[in-house]
Amino acid sequence: MGFSFAKLLLLLIVIAVVWFGWRWLRIREMEQQIAMERMRQGGAVKAALKAEAETMAPCRVCKAYVSPESAPCERPDCPQRRR
Repeated sequence: MGFSFAKLLLLLIVIAVVWFGWRWLRIREMEQQIAMERMRQGGAVKAALKAEAETMAPCRVCKAYVSPESAPCERPDCPQRRR
């Protein structure tokens, strides 16, 4: 039972195939875990972004739509300054 170059080369190829196959499976597993975590975080972010709609009203002076709770603008004739 002697060692020949062909047997050693075949052994190295088998070891390399097993090693790279194992690495490939581990990388795929990690990518799936990362994707699942991103999906969970994305769901939480989407839930946090859902907010109530706010009623906007047109400004009597400049006709821009503003929130009734917004701060007054820089214009001296801003109707929200009169609150």
